[in-house]
Amino acid sequence: MNTSTTDTTQTPRTDEACEAMGLKAFVVPVETSRQLERELAEKSNEVARLREIVERYRVWATSENPTQMELDNLKQKYDELN
Repeated sequence: MNTSTTDTTQTPRTDEACEAMGLKAFVVPVETSRQLERELAEKSNEVARLREIVERYRVWATSENPTQMELDNLKQKYDELN
């Protein structure tokens, strides 16, 4: 599920930080932005790792016959991150 958007209603943590500081502008404390950046980097790395796995299995699947269950498990893990 991909919920990224430029609409600020999809950024509840940033909105919450602004409201807590009494700000109407799109400004957040440095700690909040750093935490969000770290979390984004972690998830981006995980997505890249899973894409590599999916690609390896895709190559494997074209050369052999994997079970449908193995393919379904991979697809489910991939879909959970998107």
